[in-house]
Amino acid sequence: MPWDAFLNTLAVSDLYIETAIDEELRFTSLDAALLKIPIAKITAPAFFDRQDYTSDDIIVARSIREFVNLITEYINKIDYYKQYYSKSVYNFTINKRSWNTVKNHFMTALLSLMK
Repeated sequence: MPWDAFLNTLAVSDLYIETAIDEELRFTSLDAALLKIPIAKITAPAFFDRQDYTSDDIIVARSIREFVNLITEYINKIDYYKQYYSKSVYNFTINKRSWNTVKNHFMTALLSLMK
């Protein structure tokens, strides 16, 4: 799908489902967040403690069963949850995924690798 078509589709979506099961959010998730589109994600239990977002920021589950239950709840109360997660995922991205927020940790890690 061409990038502009993807962004147009994303911009009118009710939910974006992250496809990676590790703790990271892919760039397309960050695009969704900046467009204030709620994000849902399954994180494998081995990675769950390493994520820097919570269930207050995105819809996150440790198993498929939990994920299905959370998505069902989201759909059943979409008027509430879409507004809630739109605001929270945007705030998370602006506050925790900016260069100023991560540069010190990044530089410390980079310097430790160089030693």
